[in-house]
Amino acid sequence: MIVTKPIRITVHWFVKAQGWAALLFFAFLATYSGLQGHGQLAIFFLCVAMLGGLLLILARSSLEADAETITVNVPYGRYQIRWDEIKLIETNHQGNMLVFHGDNKRLVISTMRAGKGTQEWYELMNAQIQQRHFEVKRSITVPLTHKNARLH
Repeated sequence: MIVTKPIRITVHWFVKAQGWAALLFFAFLATYSGLQGHGQLAIFFLCVAMLGGLLLILARSSLEADAETITVNVPYGRYQIRWDEIKLIETNHQGNMLVFHGDNKRLVISTMRAGKGTQEWYELMNAQIQQRHFEVKRSITVPLTHKNARLH
């Protein structure tokens, strides 16, 4: 597979819809509970509404990949690893958690809630695995955090 333009994957639209639904529904319940004099219940619903807001913030995450690099864009930073740095690809048994290990470097990707571009991403990754002969290891548990991959 020859990559002519970067592949970009965003979070599936349904996850964003869930975030909006939770935010609006529980904000309504918080307001209604507060107006009815149920202060503690209103605070609880407000906290749940804030979780919906957090989901919306995190749903702005994306993955970009091309023939040279893999970049993860999340609200708290940008993380990147070059294909030529990768020594091992570790995955969970479902294949939707991917960990790219380099020398003292790690990039973690979850495609569990990925939207458009997911098929192209897997085609690119499989082409890189074939071309570069990466070791791919399935694990029961995989690391969940990036390591030394933050872009400044």
